[in-house]
Amino acid sequence: MRDQIKIIQQLANTQLCIDLASDDKGKYVDHMKTIFPEFSEKYMILFKKIIFREDLTMLEPMLKSLEELESGKITEKDITTNIGETLAEKYLYPVLGKPESTTEKNPQFVTK
Repeated sequence: MRDQIKIIQQLANTQLCIDLASDDKGKYVDHMKTIFPEFSEKYMILFKKIIFREDLTMLEPMLKSLEELESGKITEKDITTNIGETLAEKYLYPVLGKPESTTEKNPQFVTK
């Protein structure tokens, strides 16, 4: 999957695709879907994020977590905890502050 994503990203970053996307987004999506029919059908939301060059920062950790889950190295609970903490670090804690203890029943956030 990673290889396919890289190929789609490389094509989406060509000047031809950038121009096509700015001229007619619908034609651009259709064009890319004809090149990558299976991927676009199976992973439409991800496909659109890739071709429109959106932020994919969380994609690699998620793919790695899925591989570890399939190999039995981690559990689904571990994945949700790790992703939740990562998202909290990125979006929640900068705004509300990090709680002193995440094990409290009603954590109090420290305000800045």
